[in-house]
Amino acid sequence: MSTFQLRVNGRLHTVDVDGNMPLLWVLRDVLGLKGTKFGCGVAQCGACTVHLDGRAARSCITDVGVACLSRSPRSKDSRTTAATVPEGVGRARRAAVRFLPTGPDHERRGAPR
Repeated sequence: MSTFQLRVNGRLHTVDVDGNMPLLWVLRDVLGLKGTKFGCGVAQCGACTVHLDGRAARSCITDVGVACLSRSPRSKDSRTTAATVPEGVGRARRAAVRFLPTGPDHERRGAPR
């Protein structure tokens, strides 16, 4: 067992798991975040997709050890991997919706409200 740090939806979590454990099971079973789903198990359906440091990744085939090693240089903390899972997407979407442009100019161009 190894200790890994993951920043999931802005919150730092430290987990003590085998590095070969799929990230999906760490999110669901260890952290209790049930929004990321198991679909096909071979990264084809996309049900397990999460964002790792801003890039889409299939968590059913991404080991937690690999996820923590593949940090982007954009990461704020060089020791942690930032992940966004479905539980955090709703909050981000609600914040973005508040800033959507509205008004006659946008309606003419066919932009969504």
